[in-house]
Amino acid sequence: MRRLIYQFPQHHFLLVTPENFSTDFLEKANNFELVLCPFPNWRWSKLAKLYYHLIKYPACLKKQKGDFFIASYYDFLIPLFYRSRSVHFVYDLCYWKVPDCYSWFSRTFHKFLFYCNKNRSLKILTISESSKKDIIQFYPELDGKIMVIPCSFESEWQNSIYSEEFIGIMRKRFNPDNKKVLLYTGGIDPRKNIQRMLIAFTKFVEKNPNYLLIITGKNNGELNQLIDQYKIQDSVAVAGYLEKDDLGCLYKNIANFVLTVSLYEGFGLTNLEAKAVGLPLLSSNIPVFKEIMRDYPIYCDPYSVESIVQGLKLLSQQELTTTIAEIDERYKPGVSEEQFAKLIEHYL
Repeated sequence: MRRLIYQFPQHHFLLVTPENFSTDFLEKANNFELVLCPFPNWRWSKLAKLYYHLIKYPACLKKQKGDFFIASYYDFLIPLFYRSRSVHFVYDLCYWKVPDCYSWFSRTFHKFLFYCNKNRSLKILTISESSKKDIIQFYPELDGKIMVIPCSFESEWQNSIYSEEFIGIMRKRFNPDNKKVLLYTGGIDPRKNIQRMLIAFTKFVEKNPNYLLIITGKNNGELNQLIDQYKIQDSVAVAGYLEKDDLGCLYKNIANFVLTVSLYEGFGLTNLEAKAVGLPLLSSNIPVFKEIMRDYPIYCDPYSVESIVQGLKLLSQQELTTTIAEIDERYKPGVSEEQFAKLIEHYL
């Protein structure tokens, strides 16, 4: 959106959001405004979600009477007012491909909204060829309507240089015993396969005690329970949510390896970030990772603990390269923004 707002100063952009957020990244622009549409603070969360996504938010969108609508996701009802005057993103089909990872309510809710919205947009945007194939698998009639706009990695992480003082603070914070560090930054959604990852790491660290697993991202409490259950408290550091510089320093100056053993993804940005800074990588052998990463990672079967253990053993034998791997042109910073801007310009 930042690229669009700067590139088209003659247009006015309404950012309809459930909560206020910082617009510092748009400090030089004056052709936008925030429109707040607060999420209801109800006791019954599922009822509140249904009301907000099916009634309140669509009504708020219609009230704005915009000329064109860009939906960053498909989890709310696109008003008929914007039929043939909108595009929306579908990042993946996790509720279809790995249904056991989600509740009946979540699966039904997202499938219903996908079905309602699929014919209301001019284009459905997704982030990989693998995701496009998944959508076509379930909805072949959408074949000509889907456009792939891949993700790109954060360029700051590849080019940033952190001070020795800052690196020392980060080491003391996360790795005071100076162990070899496995970094996981993929989140703890059920499809991320955290439990198998921890079981495999438990087996691996029994024979390799000089390894530390750092896990970033929001922690809902279940992660700590698993760590306690497998008695690996001294071998796992739960970092929680990190600011960009903290995360960039972990990638560039603290981590020795990166792993991501997801059951399913639409893209898998963690893998690209690892490659961008030259870190050895263990990845699931799922189609989208092979599409994006090709022969860069060591691959494992995410459904097999033993395969993950063997992958960790092979990973530990790799050395950090001083030669940064070349990133495919499609995933370099700014490329996806330019693609998106050209698409929207066509309709404005």
